[in-house]
Amino acid sequence: MFAGDEVSLGERTFRVFPQVISRNVSARHAGDIQAHELEVNTLLLLESFHQSNFELEHFAHIAAHELLHPLGQATNFLYLIEDCIIKYVN
Repeated sequence: MFAGDEVSLGERTFRVFPQVISRNVSARHAGDIQAHELEVNTLLLLESFHQSNFELEHFAHIAAHELLHPLGQATNFLYLIEDCIIKYVN
């Protein structure tokens, strides 16, 4: 196909300019590539968020456990003090 050739589609005839078609296809291809790159980057970011969320939940679980242990010891110590005070008062 050469510049200026005519192509018939049904009742209509079009003059073809290959360089324009080539540019349009290249632009569409570049758009497809950009859309794919955006999708891949979005999926990578989503995976990063999932990993970060998992690590944060793990940290929260450990921190809660580590904070509960001293609290339990303090509670037991207070019960001992309470028992001593009750014995001393009686």
